[in-house]
Amino acid sequence: MRFIRLVSAASLVLPVLGFVVPREQDSLHISTENRDAFFSFNLRIGDDDHKHPKHPPKHPKDPKDPHPPPHPHPPHNDKPGDGDAGKTILEVISNDEAFSKLWSFVKERETLVKALNSSDADLTLFAPVDSAFWEHGGGHGKHRPPPPPEIITQGLLYHVVDHQHKEEDLKNGQLLDTGLTLGSLGDKPQKIRVFEHKHHVALNLRSHIIKDDIKASNGIIQAIDHILMPPPDLFHVTVRFPKIFGLLALAVKRAGLEEYLKETKTITLFAPTNWAFKKLGVKKLKYLFSHKGKEELKKILSYHVSTELVYGPEILEAKNKQLPTAEGHHLNVTVKDKDPEHGHKHQVIEINDQAHAFITDGIAANGVLHAIDHVLSVPKDEDGEGDDDDEEDVMEAVLEYLMDEEDDEGYDFAW
Repeated sequence: MRFIRLVSAASLVLPVLGFVVPREQDSLHISTENRDAFFSFNLRIGDDDHKHPKHPPKHPKDPKDPHPPPHPHPPHNDKPGDGDAGKTILEVISNDEAFSKLWSFVKERETLVKALNSSDADLTLFAPVDSAFWEHGGGHGKHRPPPPPEIITQGLLYHVVDHQHKEEDLKNGQLLDTGLTLGSLGDKPQKIRVFEHKHHVALNLRSHIIKDDIKASNGIIQAIDHILMPPPDLFHVTVRFPKIFGLLALAVKRAGLEEYLKETKTITLFAPTNWAFKKLGVKKLKYLFSHKGKEELKKILSYHVSTELVYGPEILEAKNKQLPTAEGHHLNVTVKDKDPEHGHKHQVIEINDQAHAFITDGIAANGVLHAIDHVLSVPKDEDGEGDDDDEEDVMEAVLEYLMDEEDDEGYDFAW
């Protein structure tokens, strides 16, 4: 299956986040410069006090040696100690060489120093080891100014979680509230999602715990191999995963809803996958992506956006929720028990008895995404007029789509 050319590469790299202090730095209104700075935060966070090493001097090339001299990298000690139950988290990281880069940034931020050094605290710190700050190629490519101090502070707060969480207690799908509070989430904390693999635990897919349960008197430290990046807005979450949500991202752009998914706060997106869109059939898709079908496409997509922020655990606990949508109608979200498979009873989340949410809690700067396996049908209005188009309307739109070169925009529907 060959998919479509979606969006420019530049739109893949614009994460948006926020921080409620100061208020004017709200997540969806940070300047472009700061957004770009934060995206490269994990590439360049060490620029302030650990300059990239210079390239070695050039030597005459030995014609028998096809390989140039290797590019040097800063030495790292990525083997943290076991901690000390008599010392605070702050004291442990300040005395462990594996966390020297992390410590260099924490010590400059009074709020973090007080929190991590408080004897009354009960925290988990997901602590990047030194190599995490260079893992993505620090020292290569174009040099840029270091991120603004408040952006680094936001990133560090995202690594602090209330209460102690031992590795054995972290379960697949678990959501952890962090120290990063966002106005775009209704002044609620941004979350970290746990992914449990056979032999290790991952956080937000990319960061892995490489040394677990490091002791401290006021909490616990989990050493990780990648910096945790606060997620972007909902639109850019879909763009980041084109093999899953490529058609959805394209549909959102065609319907003119891109800015809505970027800027609107506290929303839930029930996101149809590429396979869900494919189930509509080529004719219906071509109609929806035509000029004539644009308004219907917008209405359908708006029906997939709830104006209420709701995470998976809340749905499972409530068993049934009526959620308002941007389109105007409500979604009926229910939890149903399914027959045991392989001896294990399981629950599924259904939307309008039409679709299943088979992946929940894709976190975003302004809400959450739940992946669904069917495109939802918008309810008919009370006068009986719905959105079902007869074959004549569909074929007329298909002809319009095929004949209008400007409408095509280079997209290629090919299965």
